Amino acid sequence: MGNKKNTVGMETAQFQEDAKFNLSGLYQALRLTVASGNNTLWVPFDDAGMCCCIRADLKQPMYIEAIYCLLIKTEDLNEGFRIDPATASRITKNYSGLPKYILDYLYKEDAFCVFEKNVKERLLTRFSNEQKEFFRQALIILVHKIPQSSDLASLANVLPPQYLPGDEVSNQLYFSRIACIMFEALKQSNVKSDPVALPALRYKPKDIERDDPYGMATMHSNSTALVIEMIDDKHASTSEELHSIDRALEFIEKKNAFILRIDCSIGRIKVFYKINADYVLRRLEKADYIRASDFLRAHLDEFRPKASWRNRSLSEMVLNGLETEVWTGYIYENKSRNLVSYIDVKIRSDGFCEIGAQLTEKPERGKHFATALINYIRLKYAYARLYTGTFEENTPMRTTLKATGFEECYFVDYANGKRTNRIQERINPLAPDDKDKMTYSVYYTVPSVISETIDGFERTSVHQ
Repeated sequence: MGNKKNTVGMETAQFQEDAKFNLSGLYQALRLTVASGNNTLWVPFDDAGMCCCIRADLKQPMYIEAIYCLLIKTEDLNEGFRIDPATASRITKNYSGLPKYILDYLYKEDAFCVFEKNVKERLLTRFSNEQKEFFRQALIILVHKIPQSSDLASLANVLPPQYLPGDEVSNQLYFSRIACIMFEALKQSNVKSDPVALPALRYKPKDIERDDPYGMATMHSNSTALVIEMIDDKHASTSEELHSIDRALEFIEKKNAFILRIDCSIGRIKVFYKINADYVLRRLEKADYIRASDFLRAHLDEFRPKASWRNRSLSEMVLNGLETEVWTGYIYENKSRNLVSYIDVKIRSDGFCEIGAQLTEKPERGKHFATALINYIRLKYAYARLYTGTFEENTPMRTTLKATGFEECYFVDYANGKRTNRIQERINPLAPDDKDKMTYSVYYTVPSVISETIDGFERTSVHQ
């Protein structure tokens, strides 16, 4: 046993010094594991594009495809998921990330379930016992490369156990934790680098459509200007066409409009709005911070505090967030300058945005204030995926989130591989000191408006 472990350690030491916890690192781990056995791998495509076969004469793109296609059900695989050698090479060298249409699979509702099943069936059950241990140690090396300051550093506390033939309980944990580690690694961006200068060509290569950023060799140029169509909900036949997010926001703000719906399905941003001259939409200024905090304080009974708030009230946390400028607030107020509806948002260090508190005055509810503010945030931060959450019993807010495009988030417990969309963390007002009776949070996410527009553009272009 001692000799075998030493051998595995020596072989995994072949990792490149710059190996990171990302797709490139997974490629290195898989390639070394395959080489430590019989040099065969389940791949989604062969040279002729045929699906799902075991290959021995493996090429670099096949490893990359084998990894990211773990996100895709076997029956859904097609040649559209193939990757060219140049892109595969850039990925392995940390020069490029996954194509967006693949990344979107990471955020599907059943993403981890599909991924976990495929990791087990396509990879792990086909490895020898020695390869299973080799792959485990290779992933452990990658986990230990995660910076200690990262939230993912906690993965080091829930590493997969050694695979033990016949021990079903332990081995299920092995399969689940291997899948968890790989899933999180796929989410990490490959390190960007300045492109290497290459010799100029005197001709256009046949596959220029794949690499030409401006689409100059295609019928539909990728450089086409963004179209934002502002549509009055009462007069849908008339609209105004804009080409700038800033101009669209100015349009909404000057008219004090309510954004009722955003539709990006055909590759342009359609903003459906209605005008209500009785209200003003604007960003909170410093002079408004106390007023916003008082507004929330008057409605604290409508919120369900989290245990992590440590007895701090929501109104206190909102005031602190506004004063430190970590959070930015937006409001509708009436002609008397009374605050009617409030929302706040912060830009996170991962580039995404997070909606915090949202509240509408009781007499004004049912008039689409929450919908309008959420859609305004979606348009203002059009390049960012949004996250938010609420307590399970908050049916009106959950209904509004679904209506504005949000879907429930799913979480994975790395200790046991279980997947859930409920987090027990809210203090139960009927039993505030009983942790076992805490109620549930539900978290939501929605893709960026721009990413939805790109998807719509790509779908539309395919059919033209």
